[in-house]
Amino acid sequence: MITADNKYLPFIPPLHTNSELRAEFRKKIAFFSDIFVKIGLQYYAAQNRVLSADDTETRTPSYALLDGGLGTNIKSRKGKTLFILSVLGTNLADVAYQSNMSRLKYFDNYPVNQTGRSGIYSMGRNISFKLTIPIDVAVK
Repeated sequence: MITADNKYLPFIPPLHTNSELRAEFRKKIAFFSDIFVKIGLQYYAAQNRVLSADDTETRTPSYALLDGGLGTNIKSRKGKTLFILSVLGTNLADVAYQSNMSRLKYFDNYPVNQTGRSGIYSMGRNISFKLTIPIDVAVK
Protein backbone atom coordinates (compact mmCIF):
# COMPACT_ATOMS: atom_id res chain seq x y z
CA MET A 1 0.00 0.00 0.00
CA ILE A 2 1.36 3.42 -0.94
CA THR A 3 1.44 5.91 1.91
CA ALA A 4 2.96 9.37 2.41
CA ASP A 5 6.04 7.68 3.94
CA ASN A 6 6.81 5.40 0.99
CA LYS A 7 5.51 7.12 -2.15
CA TYR A 8 8.90 8.53 -3.24
CA LEU A 9 12.03 6.77 -4.43
CA PRO A 10 15.06 7.16 -2.12
CA PHE A 11 17.92 9.57 -2.78
CA ILE A 12 16.45 11.58 -5.61
CA PRO A 13 18.59 14.72 -6.02
CA PRO A 14 16.82 18.06 -5.55
CA LEU A 15 16.74 20.89 -8.07
CA HIS A 16 20.28 22.19 -8.55
CA THR A 17 21.46 25.26 -10.43
CA ASN A 18 24.98 26.47 -11.02
CA SER A 19 25.64 29.97 -12.34
CA GLU A 20 28.86 31.87 -12.98
CA LEU A 21 29.74 35.39 -13.94
CA ARG A 22 33.19 35.72 -15.51
CA ALA A 23 35.15 38.75 -16.69
CA GLU A 24 38.20 38.37 -18.92
CA PHE A 25 40.71 41.11 -19.52
CA ARG A 26 42.67 40.68 -22.75
CA LYS A 27 45.06 43.59 -22.14
CA LYS A 28 48.60 42.50 -21.32
CA ILE A 29 50.12 43.96 -18.14
CA ALA A 30 53.86 43.23 -17.87
CA PHE A 31 54.13 39.40 -17.96
CA PHE A 32 50.42 38.87 -17.22
CA SER A 33 47.87 38.30 -19.98
CA ASP A 34 44.36 36.87 -20.30
CA ILE A 35 43.50 37.81 -16.71
CA PHE A 36 40.13 36.52 -15.50
CA VAL A 37 37.95 37.03 -12.44
CA LYS A 38 34.87 34.92 -11.75
CA ILE A 39 32.16 34.56 -9.17
CA GLY A 40 29.64 31.74 -9.01
CA LEU A 41 26.67 30.49 -7.07
CA GLN A 42 25.55 26.89 -6.62
CA TYR A 43 21.98 26.55 -5.35
CA TYR A 44 20.43 23.32 -4.09
CA ALA A 45 16.69 23.36 -3.36
CA ALA A 46 15.23 21.66 -0.32
CA GLN A 47 14.41 17.99 -0.77
CA ASN A 48 11.13 17.26 0.97
CA ARG A 49 10.11 14.34 -1.25
CA VAL A 50 11.86 11.59 0.65
CA LEU A 51 11.33 7.93 1.44
CA SER A 52 10.71 8.30 5.18
CA ALA A 53 9.41 4.76 5.78
CA ASP A 54 11.63 2.84 8.20
CA ASP A 55 13.81 5.98 8.68
CA THR A 56 15.39 5.39 5.27
CA GLU A 57 15.86 9.06 4.45
CA THR A 58 15.31 12.49 6.00
CA ARG A 59 14.42 15.87 4.53
CA THR A 60 17.29 18.15 3.52
CA PRO A 61 17.08 21.97 3.72
CA SER A 62 18.12 24.16 0.81
CA TYR A 63 21.53 25.79 0.65
CA ALA A 64 23.58 28.07 -1.59
CA LEU A 65 27.35 28.01 -2.07
CA LEU A 66 29.39 31.02 -3.19
CA ASP A 67 32.40 30.31 -5.41
CA GLY A 68 35.04 32.60 -6.90
CA GLY A 69 38.41 32.73 -8.54
CA LEU A 70 40.99 34.62 -10.49
CA GLY A 71 43.82 33.68 -12.77
CA THR A 72 46.23 34.75 -15.45
CA ASN A 73 48.64 33.52 -18.09
CA ILE A 74 52.31 34.26 -17.39
CA LYS A 75 54.12 34.94 -20.66
CA SER A 76 57.77 35.23 -21.64
CA ARG A 77 59.21 38.33 -23.29
CA LYS A 78 58.68 36.63 -26.65
CA GLY A 79 54.96 36.17 -25.89
CA LYS A 80 55.03 32.41 -25.24
CA THR A 81 52.86 31.19 -22.34
CA LEU A 82 55.16 29.84 -19.61
CA PHE A 83 52.38 28.79 -17.25
CA ILE A 84 48.84 29.59 -16.14
CA LEU A 85 48.23 30.46 -12.49
CA SER A 86 44.75 30.34 -10.90
CA VAL A 87 43.38 30.77 -7.39
CA LEU A 88 39.92 29.24 -6.94
CA GLY A 89 37.61 29.11 -3.94
CA THR A 90 34.47 27.10 -3.22
CA ASN A 91 31.94 27.64 -0.43
CA LEU A 92 33.55 31.00 0.34
CA ALA A 93 30.81 31.89 2.85
CA ASP A 94 31.65 28.67 4.76
CA VAL A 95 28.05 27.43 4.77
CA ALA A 96 27.34 24.35 6.91
CA TYR A 97 25.39 22.02 4.61
CA GLN A 98 24.53 18.41 4.07
CA SER A 99 23.94 17.06 0.60
CA ASN A 100 20.75 15.08 0.12
CA MET A 101 22.84 12.42 -1.60
CA SER A 102 25.36 12.04 1.25
CA ARG A 103 25.11 8.96 3.45
CA LEU A 104 27.27 10.75 6.04
CA LYS A 105 24.33 12.91 7.13
CA TYR A 106 22.98 9.83 8.95
CA PHE A 107 26.10 9.31 11.07
CA ASP A 108 24.65 9.70 14.58
CA ASN A 109 27.81 9.50 16.66
CA TYR A 110 29.17 12.81 15.38
CA PRO A 111 29.32 15.50 18.09
CA VAL A 112 26.50 18.02 18.36
CA ASN A 113 27.17 21.17 16.32
CA GLN A 114 25.67 24.67 16.07
CA THR A 115 22.95 23.69 13.58
CA GLY A 116 21.14 21.21 15.80
CA ARG A 117 21.29 18.45 13.16
CA SER A 118 23.28 15.26 13.52
CA GLY A 119 25.64 13.79 10.96
CA ILE A 120 28.80 14.81 9.17
CA TYR A 121 28.64 17.90 7.01
CA SER A 122 30.03 18.38 3.53
CA MET A 123 33.23 20.30 2.86
CA GLY A 124 33.52 23.83 4.19
CA ARG A 125 35.51 26.63 2.61
CA ASN A 126 38.13 25.40 0.16
CA ILE A 127 40.86 27.49 -1.47
CA SER A 128 42.97 25.91 -4.20
CA PHE A 129 45.90 27.03 -6.27
CA LYS A 130 46.28 25.69 -9.78
CA LEU A 131 49.46 25.81 -11.84
CA THR A 132 49.19 24.66 -15.46
CA ILE A 133 52.40 24.25 -17.43
CA PRO A 134 51.86 23.84 -21.18
CA ILE A 135 54.11 21.34 -22.93
CA ASP A 136 54.69 21.98 -26.61
CA VAL A 137 55.87 19.01 -28.61
CA ALA A 138 56.83 19.60 -32.21
CA VAL A 139 56.62 16.51 -34.40
CA LYS A 140 58.21 16.70 -37.84
